[in-house]
Amino acid sequence: MNKNCVLCLKHASPKTQPLGVYFYSDAHLRVYHAPADKGPLRTLLFESQRHFLDFTNMTREEAASYGTLLKRMIASIKQFTRAERIYSIVFLEGVPHFHNWLVPRRKGDKEKCIPFLEKDITCNEKNAVALAEKLRKKLSK
Repeated sequence: MNKNCVLCLKHASPKTQPLGVYFYSDAHLRVYHAPADKGPLRTLLFESQRHFLDFTNMTREEAASYGTLLKRMIASIKQFTRAERIYSIVFLEGVPHFHNWLVPRRKGDKEKCIPFLEKDITCNEKNAVALAEKLRKKLSK
């Protein structure tokens, strides 16, 4: 744990759970729905349990867990939301602790790629929490 890292501090305190709480957690990763004001419904965030910056710092076990979970999560998002594409984005600029955004784009969305990501899209908090619960149930099977 890095005491200067926002994500490490969030992981250490049960009082700072994100929207819809962490609906998936294993030895290597946590997943939750992004805050309602940060993206469209279905936008998920993966956070590493351990403090490290990027893929080069992952252990083999973390990389295996990440790949397996990413595949399951993208399939689940597509199933529940009919997303045509799921963008996987790792910036690591604002918080230097490995985290990955999964941002779905539906077939009817006019913009694609960067123009889509540049749009100011938000969602309804109630719908985000409900989706997180559906994903929790699916992933627990």
